[in-house]
Amino acid sequence: MKQMALRTTLLTGLGIFAVLWTLLMGIGVSGVSPAAGGARKDAAQFGTGAHIMYVDESNFPEVTVYLAVNDDAGQPILGLEQADFTLREDGKPVDITAFVGAGGGATSTVLVIDQSGSMGDDDKMSGAIRAAQGYMDFLNVGRDRLGIIVFSDWSLPLAPLDVVTDSGRAVLRGLLGALFPLAGTEFYAATIEGVKQLEGVSGRRVVLALTDGRDNSGQARLQQAIDAALAANTPIYVVGLGSDVDRDGLQRLATATNGQVYFSPNAAELEQLYAAIASNLRNEYALTYHSLTPNLDGTRRDLAVDIGAAGGNISASGGYAVGGILAPSLSLAVFLPTLLVLLAVLIGLIFVPGVTRPRIRRQRTGELAETPHQTAETDFTPAQEAPPVIIAPPRDEPPPAPLTCVVTMPLAAESTTLGSAPHNTWVINGVGVAAQQARITLSNNRYVVADLTGLSATQVSYNGSPEQLRPIQQNALRDGSRIVMGDLALTFRQTPVGAALERRLPLTASGLCIGAALDADVSVSSPQPLAIRIRHDGRHWLVECEAGQCQVSYSGDPAQLRPVTQRNALQPASLVQVGALTLRIEAA
Repeated sequence: MKQMALRTTLLTGLGIFAVLWTLLMGIGVSGVSPAAGGARKDAAQFGTGAHIMYVDESNFPEVTVYLAVNDDAGQPILGLEQADFTLREDGKPVDITAFVGAGGGATSTVLVIDQSGSMGDDDKMSGAIRAAQGYMDFLNVGRDRLGIIVFSDWSLPLAPLDVVTDSGRAVLRGLLGALFPLAGTEFYAATIEGVKQLEGVSGRRVVLALTDGRDNSGQARLQQAIDAALAANTPIYVVGLGSDVDRDGLQRLATATNGQVYFSPNAAELEQLYAAIASNLRNEYALTYHSLTPNLDGTRRDLAVDIGAAGGNISASGGYAVGGILAPSLSLAVFLPTLLVLLAVLIGLIFVPGVTRPRIRRQRTGELAETPHQTAETDFTPAQEAPPVIIAPPRDEPPPAPLTCVVTMPLAAESTTLGSAPHNTWVINGVGVAAQQARITLSNNRYVVADLTGLSATQVSYNGSPEQLRPIQQNALRDGSRIVMGDLALTFRQTPVGAALERRLPLTASGLCIGAALDADVSVSSPQPLAIRIRHDGRHWLVECEAGQCQVSYSGDPAQLRPVTQRNALQPASLVQVGALTLRIEAA
């Protein structure tokens, strides 16, 4: 009777929670949508009126809006003051805390220039060189920054990103003049290198990439280039030269990264085109304000700007998206199904054994009994440069210095399920971790984590700060985001080539077990028996292969990874690889 009363009380409480949570998640929240900006196809037109060109939310909740204001002839309107601008976020006026007028800002540009063999036709190479040299002439000495990458079958940084100087500009002019056509077209790879040059750079930044052909890899690297630009919040301006370009691919690259695309039919137009792009970038206005909704709630913020100029009003609109909880707008069509599904999950969880009572984790010493009659020579098989290990330690040895094992777990290409059940992609045992705790999915070029418990038991800090952890239903992720499940903390890592979870585990004398058993510290699915143990024998840290296979690099150099037959010594910086897992030993 007591158990039934407990379940009834718990079910009532969870039902009330489900109603309140669903209501709160639907009030005033709109879905995530791309930031302001859009690709323009016409090389000759740059737009009249006002346009929000770029929104920099890298210092959120401080946001900077870059705005182009042009007259009816498409020429920049100069001389506007802060008082001429009225800025609203989601319909509410905001105070402009910082203002930079036209011509007063700094721009960071990486020029990506095609040097493939086809650039030798129709004066294309010479036209591209003249356009790049003319672009440099528009840059402000001592304030703007410029980098140049050229590409054919490979990418070559002709000049790293640096502040423009008179002497440096003269050197670059000479380097550009020495370029000549070579071989293939690795356009997307070169564009990714351009994005990398702008990593960590604040303010207005852009990659301006020129090509006259189709990438050697087709569409293979297009998505990688888009992902890299979105992760760095760097727009890509694309110039397609001639008639043999992949118009759809270039259009997609520019649109997806909130950049611009221009198609120039011949090299003679390039110089004027680059000058117009440089002029527009140089004459943008920058309005900085503090967001009225400083929470990372996964929503789109709509922006509207009114400008009083030349006796009339000019308006522009746009927006940007922040990372965080993803939720639909409140409507009965969404609210009722969501509530019913949530209640059904909660009712099911009530009758799952172990949910309504504390979970007790079996303790393990992590120690292995020594096999009789073994010697140091038979116990230790050196995989590489590791020194011999003496297995029998003296009894008066001090306890080992604590170390940390950093476990990197790659995510599946589309969806990865986390939990303590053996059928999950990654089994992560720990107090408070449900059978199926969370799922990470790649959606619209962004990784999103969803809580599968129905209780918002998963917490996420989008920026990685432990102080910013919040219970979630769904949450966008970026490199460095923190995910907490029960007593476990994971770090999301993302690179242009994939994503992974990083988990830090303490290494003490009790050791650490990686294997297929559910009670392993790190349990992974394996068709064959798998049991890898890291432990201290009294003097040395060792990795032992009780079952299965692993590789070790004693020095930490991945190129030195070698199979371990029985055991191998470890030190801080050593690497251990078990299947797709990579373990790095660090000083605590």
